[in-house]
Amino acid sequence: MGVAELEEKDPFYLLFVPPRDMQPGRFEMQHRMEEVSNSKRIIIVLSQNFVDEEQCMEIFRVSFAASLEEKLYRIIPIIVGTLPPLSELDPFLKAAIESTQCLKFGQKFFWEMVRFAMPDKTPVTDECETEDDMDMPLLNAW
Repeated sequence: MGVAELEEKDPFYLLFVPPRDMQPGRFEMQHRMEEVSNSKRIIIVLSQNFVDEEQCMEIFRVSFAASLEEKLYRIIPIIVGTLPPLSELDPFLKAAIESTQCLKFGQKFFWEMVRFAMPDKTPVTDECETEDDMDMPLLNAW
């Protein structure tokens, strides 16, 4: 239901979901980094698997650093399950969790809060997609 909730309900968002949208023949890490840099928002599904996966954490660190450099907070953290105590987390992840309102999957009005955190959508008058149509990648350790 999660991806469909954002891709199929008005306003519609274009998502990059790595297991589904990876292009064959491209280096996975490079492709993910390009999608992160081209995105307006980045939803990070924080789970124990995400914290344990070094590739996910590296993508998070790059996106967090870019957000700080741009002075624009683009990361939307969503917590699924239980995480280790903050004192045991990566310093960048700890800073991100402490500096924003983390959403918890399944909480009341969850999808409304996700949509509120997303950028405003303006109607596209052109039939072709623009660079701005790619709103965010959804990062998750599978």
